[in-house]
Amino acid sequence: MLQDDLGLGGKRYEHRFNRHAKVNEFARDLDGVELFNGKLALSIERTADGADYKLVAQKVPRIAPKRRPIKPRNDPETAHYLAELVCDEIRRQPKGGSPKFGYIEFLCTLYPENLIRAELGLAKADYQGSVRKTLTHMFVGEVKRLVTERNLKWYK
Repeated sequence: MLQDDLGLGGKRYEHRFNRHAKVNEFARDLDGVELFNGKLALSIERTADGADYKLVAQKVPRIAPKRRPIKPRNDPETAHYLAELVCDEIRRQPKGGSPKFGYIEFLCTLYPENLIRAELGLAKADYQGSVRKTLTHMFVGEVKRLVTERNLKWYK
């Protein structure tokens, strides 16, 4: 039984302050212990009925990854207009798919307008016959291919 394993048997377990002291001891021993992908953070809280204490454990990441800010190529208005144009063209095609506007706008913000327009034209031209993927997938794939060919950074 847990009471026996913790050494809280008999009269000692009946007093709440003894239980609180034992929980404090556990919290001091285990707080900040390294885990595989983070650290253990412990806190002590009262139970819902307020009659006792409980030990609350959380995993906290070691270090938050630092990302460099992304420099946009197009201003927000141009990117929005270009994304609307791309999404409309894709929706007009049979089996074009339903592009996610936010993602297309993200691509239009990061990459030059001429690259986006050229890749839309290539994707539409290649979208012939029995293609298994949607035009949206082909467009994104073409943009990724050209971006990597030009040694630009590809953002997912």
